[in-house]
Amino acid sequence: MKCGLKIHRWGQTGRPVVCLHSSGLSGLQWRRLGEKVSPHHRVLAPDFLGYGGSPASPNGLNFRYQEDVDQIVALLDELAEPVIFLGHSYGGFIALKSALACPGSVLGFCLYEPVLWGGLASYRDVPIDEVVKRFDSSLLLLDKSKARTEEYLSTFVDYWNGPGSWAAMTPLQRKPVESGAEKIACEVFEVVTDSTPHTDYASLKQPMHILHGTTSPVEVLAMKDILVETLSQVTTACIPGGHMNPVKNPLPVNAHFTLFLQKFPHQTGQTPQRE
Repeated sequence: MKCGLKIHRWGQTGRPVVCLHSSGLSGLQWRRLGEKVSPHHRVLAPDFLGYGGSPASPNGLNFRYQEDVDQIVALLDELAEPVIFLGHSYGGFIALKSALACPGSVLGFCLYEPVLWGGLASYRDVPIDEVVKRFDSSLLLLDKSKARTEEYLSTFVDYWNGPGSWAAMTPLQRKPVESGAEKIACEVFEVVTDSTPHTDYASLKQPMHILHGTTSPVEVLAMKDILVETLSQVTTACIPGGHMNPVKNPLPVNAHFTLFLQKFPHQTGQTPQRE
């Protein structure tokens, strides 16, 4: 399979770094970081299906996250050398799923609040529905048919950004969220109904650095703690702000990403230093 995603690229030499964006954005989320580290790394930031320059999923509202995983795995196959994954939210989720599919293609991860609802349910030994209700008590966000409604979009945005965030957005700020509403709804549905147990991630032995905010949703912070307990090479760092820090407060986030990349020698075949 050939990767059919639009890929934004910075840098011509060095280890490949694959940057995966969060829901509602595009690979251009990583532009400033790509420009900063490109002298020493080849940065590739794909637009997931349905965003930016990438085609939409042929399955519409029946999209499955495996479609995005398949595209990233195809990209890894094309690169034919181990990569470093950077990811934010849904992008972190896809990075982990892609690594489970081809662990030999990944050197390490630096992720900002990857979302793992199934892992949270298995860790707490409760049904996934019980965990999802913490995210969305009315279960509105599981109804993909309402993706373009004001109620759906405001519920989604306010959960990740804080109460009143949708109301405070200008029409220009709302436009990309509205245009990507159906893909966003599919991603939300897929992520919060994913039943992958946390123990499945224990097979990932690569170094991982997880960044998180101070005001992020409690459930998302708990997911970080589960990875710390489950995996063998995990470090963390806290950054003032919330889940959207990589967009709203990118300087400290990008500084951590940059420092993590420096832990990996530029010569292929050498063992990366631990964080």
